[in-house]
Amino acid sequence: MLKPLTSPRIPVALFSRAKHTGYYSMERVLEAVHKSLPPHIDGRIVVSPTHAQGFWRRLWCATYVATKRSLVNHITGDISFAALALPGNRTILTVHDFDRLYSLTGLRAALFRLIYFELPFRRSRLITAISPQIAREIEQLFPWAKPKTVVIPDCLPAGFRRIPKDFCCECPTVLQIGTKPNKNLESLVPALQGLSCELHVVGPLSEKQRSILRDSGIRYRNSVDLSETDLLKAYGEADIVSFVSTYEGFGLPILEANAIGRPVLTSDLPPMSEVAGQAACLANPDDIESIRQGLIRITTDREYRSWLVEKGYENAARYSADEIARQFAVWYETIAAEHLCDPQPRFEPI
Repeated sequence: MLKPLTSPRIPVALFSRAKHTGYYSMERVLEAVHKSLPPHIDGRIVVSPTHAQGFWRRLWCATYVATKRSLVNHITGDISFAALALPGNRTILTVHDFDRLYSLTGLRAALFRLIYFELPFRRSRLITAISPQIAREIEQLFPWAKPKTVVIPDCLPAGFRRIPKDFCCECPTVLQIGTKPNKNLESLVPALQGLSCELHVVGPLSEKQRSILRDSGIRYRNSVDLSETDLLKAYGEADIVSFVSTYEGFGLPILEANAIGRPVLTSDLPPMSEVAGQAACLANPDDIESIRQGLIRITTDREYRSWLVEKGYENAARYSADEIARQFAVWYETIAAEHLCDPQPRFEPI
């Protein structure tokens, strides 16, 4: 049953995964977009009541999402299966990456593909990819979904601004964001051996990683589950930000470092190379010597380092929350208009 809207605002439910400990870029991007939506978009963040693990928890999540649906529904990531509980012609699904799908094999991979991607993609009115690389992967994996896929990138989270710092040539602090296998800490550590530096790793370390760090002789420190304030502080204290990941959906630390004013070393693979543009030193993430030479160049070449910082400021400005929110708002308006043949009066679900 529908009732007339009492105002011209378009109600949108923004569905988010349950809170995770550690470095949660997805939630910070969502918050920035939500705060930057134009006044006529009545966005409401709805957080899943449980982590998406096991059949019953996923069922609970989908049931909860169904009770919170709105005129326009946007699943912002990680709980894509919940699209099956929403009206498909009014649902947007954002895809961040396929990392977990690639890590599975056999029946588990087939089921995960079906529940997290195949069926939700068919159900949704629109699929948004956070980078051209993810859009290409969608086309490769699900060619039929290409016509309903658009690229809307991540935005720079709130609070990231210029923090001036004199570069410490004698012993620069290298900031590493993330410790999952794709973050490639195991290649960064040997690349740093013999260089005068301190490594600051953000993220929980495995016993294997701790052993590698101890054996390397590198000065390092480790931080876990940082608050936004402490994360900003970590960027501010860094001299170089390293992000030589082997696989990403986007690469948000690149933009965060750009905005703060720190030179970035990242992978020469998309989407990192696409997100960075000219605002990073690119290295082969599978080549320890390539990583090492990138770090040496940033450390020793002052003009190059300054050039990277200036290009970083320009690059970060391309991904403002206002611009990304505007792109989403256009689609919210489009879907609302499709659902309401006569835009006056508008309707919302009871």
